[in-house]
Amino acid sequence: MADTKKILEHLAELYATPTATKTADEVIVLNLEKLNLNFEKYDDAFKPYTTADVMKSIDEYWKFKNDKVRPTLAHILAGLNASGAEKDKEDDIQAPEFTDPNDYRTFWNIDPALSYYMRDCATKPSNQVHGLIFYRWALNDIISELVDTLPKADKMSLSEKIAIVRRNGWDEGISDRVDKICREALNRPSAGEVEGFKQAGSLLSGWM
Repeated sequence: MADTKKILEHLAELYATPTATKTADEVIVLNLEKLNLNFEKYDDAFKPYTTADVMKSIDEYWKFKNDKVRPTLAHILAGLNASGAEKDKEDDIQAPEFTDPNDYRTFWNIDPALSYYMRDCATKPSNQVHGLIFYRWALNDIISELVDTLPKADKMSLSEKIAIVRRNGWDEGISDRVDKICREALNRPSAGEVEGFKQAGSLLSGWM
């Protein structure tokens, strides 16, 4: 399990550039205060990895991408995925199995788009839930934008890609993405868009 406290201290020190009014030590304190505001979020995200792997991702970001602006959590996790860092097997807890067809968790791994759709149906007013096809399209967009751009993505199965999406929390805003896609489709309906929705549905519906 990663030591989040140690990781955030390292991140604060790495990006502690002194200014005209503050020393490097003062900047470190300020950086750490800001990072600790989201300590739980960082802690949850880093739990599956080792401290060394997380620090390596941060260091490589500093060396090769940006040594002035701290990486976001998404940047750090993307670096971990790109490097092929493996999760700590002791912390890889299996989710319990569900069999109730009315429970969205039953479809969590069988048909994830359906699972998100059923979850929203159970927790949101009906007028705020859009058609299942838009959930398939939104999930396809998330995979295309955030997973398919990673190294070796072409060798990953769809299940592996979904696991990366969930591990990084990239599906947290899927309902908002669905809403945006639906509004755009209603405002600009076209044969090409309709065909795109059908293709997305076909891609994400073949779960075993």
